[in-house]
Amino acid sequence: MKGGAKAHDKPSPEMTRPDMVLASSAGIATTAAENTHLASGQDHAVTAGRDMSVSLGRSLFASVGGAISMFAYHLGIKLIAAKGRVDVQAQSDQMALAALKDITISSTDGKVVITASKEVWIGAGGSYIQINGSGIVNGSPGPILEKGASWDVPGPSSVSGILPVLSTGYDQQIRIKREDGNPLANVPYFIKDEAGNTYRGLTDQDGCCERVYTMGAQKLTVLTGVLALEQW
Repeated sequence: MKGGAKAHDKPSPEMTRPDMVLASSAGIATTAAENTHLASGQDHAVTAGRDMSVSLGRSLFASVGGAISMFAYHLGIKLIAAKGRVDVQAQSDQMALAALKDITISSTDGKVVITASKEVWIGAGGSYIQINGSGIVNGSPGPILEKGASWDVPGPSSVSGILPVLSTGYDQQIRIKREDGNPLANVPYFIKDEAGNTYRGLTDQDGCCERVYTMGAQKLTVLTGVLALEQW
């Protein structure tokens, strides 16, 4: 669908190009017995006036080259795993957790472990506990009260905490070329890593596929052309 030339009464540049518009006064439904693929060489927007629902029979994979931002204005955010571990990492920078009111950390059938390689500092109202390799310092502008059935000081002791090993990750962008070295643009590609994550789309004008990110060194399976379309 292509509009006329751009004019003052037709300022929309989208309608001066060979774009396609699919519209309905009610609803639109698309179904496929096998796969459905949506690809954009540049931006991709999904907008809903009310709710948006995504239902999957297996897994949801998101690979982003830049940043991920989520914002909920009224009712909060929930992240729940019925089974399996929940792992949140900042592999090359800081992590901040802040709340206007209370923050609760609890374990219903286990223990809470707080470990740092350099120092743990806990403070409130001017009182603090500082723990590092040089020792433990308790400080308070008021009295310090300790209660217990007994108090024993047997001698020095040290236990090294177990810290997770954070991988800096790997990334690779594959470029498809002809035998003469010129790039293959707008060619279907399919990439699969050893973890089962898949990437598919069309190469850009330089013959490049989307950048692939993995947690470690992995072998990638790359298909192009008809072989790639068979995997879509």
